[in-house]
Amino acid sequence: MRALGLVFVVSVVGLGCFNPDDIFPVSGSVRSGSGVDGQVVKLLRQPTAGSCDQQTLAVPFKDVTTDAGGSYGFEVFRAQSQSLTTMGSFCFRVSATFDGSGSQAFADLNRITQQLTLPPLRDWQARAALDGGVLTFEPVIPWPDDVSLDGGPVTTLDHRVEVLTDAGTIVWRTEDWFPNPDGGANLREPMVLDDMRLEDFEAKTYLTARLVELDPPVLDLAARTPPPTHLRSGQHLSLHGARVALSRGLPCPELASPCPLTDGDAAYFTLSTNTLTLSLPTPAPLTAIVLRGVETASPLVGVVLTQDDGGMQHLSHQLPLSVEDLRAAGVGGGGAGGGGVIPPRRRDGGIPSMTLPAITTWSVVTLDGGASFGTVQLVFPEPVTKVGEVSLF
Repeated sequence: MRALGLVFVVSVVGLGCFNPDDIFPVSGSVRSGSGVDGQVVKLLRQPTAGSCDQQTLAVPFKDVTTDAGGSYGFEVFRAQSQSLTTMGSFCFRVSATFDGSGSQAFADLNRITQQLTLPPLRDWQARAALDGGVLTFEPVIPWPDDVSLDGGPVTTLDHRVEVLTDAGTIVWRTEDWFPNPDGGANLREPMVLDDMRLEDFEAKTYLTARLVELDPPVLDLAARTPPPTHLRSGQHLSLHGARVALSRGLPCPELASPCPLTDGDAAYFTLSTNTLTLSLPTPAPLTAIVLRGVETASPLVGVVLTQDDGGMQHLSHQLPLSVEDLRAAGVGGGGAGGGGVIPPRRRDGGIPSMTLPAITTWSVVTLDGGASFGTVQLVFPEPVTKVGEVSLF
C-alpha cells in the first residue's frame, strides 16, 4: 500500500506541472513615426499542435490595442498554448500591420510556456529608390556591428528584395548579407537591380527584413536569444526594364521547343537535368549570363563557352548563397561571424565542392566581352530541378 500511495502522490505532483489555468503573459511594444496609440496587435495560432509551419500560421486567436506608449500585452493560458492530450506545443505569431504605411512586422514563437517579453514591432518605412542600378533604402535600424568583441550574441539585421510582376513571378531576388567564403564576418553587399537583372520586365520591389534585437531580452531562458522580428515594407517601387536578352527565343535542346527558359516569362519550369545549352544563330560578344530562379543542391556551376573559331573556354561560377538562403535550408549561417558556413577557398583560389539542400538562387555570371561566342553550356554538379529564365547579354 505504501508503494501504491507513493506512485499516486508522484502522479498528482506531475499532473500539477500541467495546470491548464496557468497564465503566460506575452508583452511588447510597437514603434512608429506615425503614432502608436491604438495600434492593433494580433496573436495568431497554428491550428494543430506540433511542428511549426509559417505557411499555415495565420489563424486569428486574440487581438489587443496598444496604449499611448505603444505597449501591448496578451494573456495565454497553458490550455491554449499546449495540447493537454498530445502535450505538443502550439506555434504563435505576434503581428502588427500599420495602416498609414502598409508595413507589417511579426515575430513567430515556437511555443509559449512562460512569460515572454518580445522585441519591438517596428513600422519600417524603407523609402526605397533606384540609384545607378543599385537599390537604396533606409535600414530597419542603424546598421549593427556584426562582430561580438566578447563572443556573445549580437544584434543582426539582413534585408531581401524580391522584384515581382503583377502575376507574382519573381524577376529577381537578392539580399544584402552574405557569408564570407574566406571566413570571418559576414559581408554586406549592395542590392543590384541593373538593366540586365530587370531585362524588359515590368515589376515592383518587395522589401523584407529579418532583425534579431538583444534589447529587451526575451524572458524565456530556453530560447537563449530573442525570436527574430520579420518586417515587410509597405512601399513598392515600380520598375520598367528596357533591355532584351540576346537569348530571347533561343531553343534549349535538353528541354523543350519552344524553350521555356528564353521566352521572357521567368515563370518556373520544372525539370531534372545537369546541363543547359543555348546556341546563338550568329556568334556574338557576351558579357553576362543571367540565371533566374535556379534550384539545385550545389552552389557551383560550370560554364563552357564555344567561340566562333571552335575554341572553348571553361569557367567556374559560385551561385550566391546569402545568410537567409542558408538559414532557410537549415544549413546555418544565422550568426554574425559567418565563418565555417561556406568552406574556405582552396589555395589555388577555387571553391571546394559542396552539396546542400536544394536552394533557389538568382545570379549573374560575368564574362569577358572581348571574344565572340556561339554556344553557352551550363554544367551543374547536381541536377537542376527548377529554372525561371536563362538570359545572355
